Amino acid sequence: MGFRIRHGRRGTREHAACDSNSARIEGLGPSIDSDCRVLVVGSMPSRRSLSLQEYYGHPQNRFWSFVEVLFGIARTLPHDERLAQLRSRCVALWDVARSCERATSADSEIRAVEPNDFVALLRQHENIERVFCNGSKAFDLWRRLVVPQLLSELGRDLPRVRLPSTSPANASQSVEEKLEAWRAVAGVVSKLRSG
Repeated sequence: MGFRIRHGRRGTREHAACDSNSARIEGLGPSIDSDCRVLVVGSMPSRRSLSLQEYYGHPQNRFWSFVEVLFGIARTLPHDERLAQLRSRCVALWDVARSCERATSADSEIRAVEPNDFVALLRQHENIERVFCNGSKAFDLWRRLVVPQLLSELGRDLPRVRLPSTSPANASQSVEEKLEAWRAVAGVVSKLRSG
């Protein structure tokens, strides 16, 4: 699934009151290679995804359905093959949170976030030109926890786009409206590859 960034030092932590039922959980490693031009980030994988060790493993999450429409990658393929085909289309995946405290899979319950080391990732993968955030929580965490590190350590930020969450919990938009917004990923990839 790509490589795992080694974390030699602890990242910035988001401090908040924690529910007594919250448990500290660890996310997944990045799916990225040298050809990737865009990075799609979520907040933290769901319980189901973590138990499967798969990105967007909940069967009702629309992510892989959208990928099938946008990039022609069958959602029925094994997870590792889907990731490899997505990387071959220049799309990397990771989550903003390396670890956090959360009692359920709800983004609203995410507390005490330690972000992934995006400085190291972007130093190793300088071709990444755009970030797409899967949902408002990922966008907010990226803006608050990652952007200051990028500006401080790399002297730059990346253009970022907030997309509607593909989670089944996000019912504020229709599937068609969400898919239309997600077409931006394929559009940017096409432009970056041809330019």
